[in-house]
Amino acid sequence: MAAEDVRVAEPPKPEMDEDKPMSLYQKTEAALKTTGEKASGLFAGLGAKFSEARESATFKSVEERVGTMVTTVKSKVSSSRSNSTQSFDEALKEAEAAKKQAEGAAPAAAPEEKPQ
Repeated sequence: MAAEDVRVAEPPKPEMDEDKPMSLYQKTEAALKTTGEKASGLFAGLGAKFSEARESATFKSVEERVGTMVTTVKSKVSSSRSNSTQSFDEALKEAEAAKKQAEGAAPAAAPEEKPQ
């Protein structure tokens, strides 16, 4: 059998107006196209405004201050870590020893006698 001998059956046509599905599709397509174009224009405009803002003296000043602040915080955090010479285990042992010493130094309470 040759390929041209094979025929595909067409689906039955709906009994409603054929213009309605096509017009609904066309309206949806047009609305999506318009929305896409508007969104694209909006983002392009925002990108241009942001580029302009980055070149302003105010933005550069804020950017410099934030950069300086981040550098300062990083240096303080790293220096405080390097100053800590005690490990967690050492600190835990030290805390337990202090607790035992405090318990031993506190006067023991006399047991109360219960009346009979």
